[in-house]
Amino acid sequence: MLRLLAAGIFDKFPDLKIIIGHMGEMLPIMWARSARAFSPGAGGENQRTLADTFQQQVYITTSGFFTQPPLQIALDTFGIDNIMLSVDYPFSTNQMGVDFLNEIQLPQDQIEKIAYKNADKILAFNELAL
Repeated sequence: MLRLLAAGIFDKFPDLKIIIGHMGEMLPIMWARSARAFSPGAGGENQRTLADTFQQQVYITTSGFFTQPPLQIALDTFGIDNIMLSVDYPFSTNQMGVDFLNEIQLPQDQIEKIAYKNADKILAFNELAL
């Protein structure tokens, strides 16, 4: 993802939307360092910041990360509108996903975004793009 950003791919294709798994594939943990290293003018072709680019074009899935701490850092990094539920079968079960949704410490409307509304939004976008 960072190589795509540095290569300017997201700027060249502003309608491109990418979904990555596993609660952001460690990007939320590396966010501050990555934001510094990949800031515009730091050697890459990207014209926007990591935060601007990813909040506009990158979605993440939970992919079996079913506890509150990883969710919280993903929320802080990507925002509620960029997170979607994913189970990561066979490593996790549907029931684990349901239990996670029932345990999330967020307002109901935000849980619904994670559960299905964000996915509806990006899938609807892709249908229009076809």
